[in-house]
Amino acid sequence: MICLMIFGMIWIVEFLAAANQFVTICAAADWYFDPTLDEEGKKIAKHADIYIGIGWSFSYQMGTLAFGSLLLTIVDIIRGVFEYMGDKLQDAGANNGCT
Repeated sequence: MICLMIFGMIWIVEFLAAANQFVTICAAADWYFDPTLDEEGKKIAKHADIYIGIGWSFSYQMGTLAFGSLLLTIVDIIRGVFEYMGDKLQDAGANNGCT
């Protein structure tokens, strides 16, 4: 049960990181590709609207962000297990002929 809670906690952290990156990317893309012109046809100062990124993430990309963060969580857990095993083998390897 504790392992499942730890897995869920890591998944939530990865999901929030992915959502944060997506909103930042959407705000930057909206700012860069925004054709804001004044009455004379000159470009005026733009602003990056993060609400567009939040709306797109909830409307279109929630499943993609969740699935990607699930894959990252699984890879992170496998990597952590191998790092733990490597540390234990390295600690035991100084005086052990088998390792």
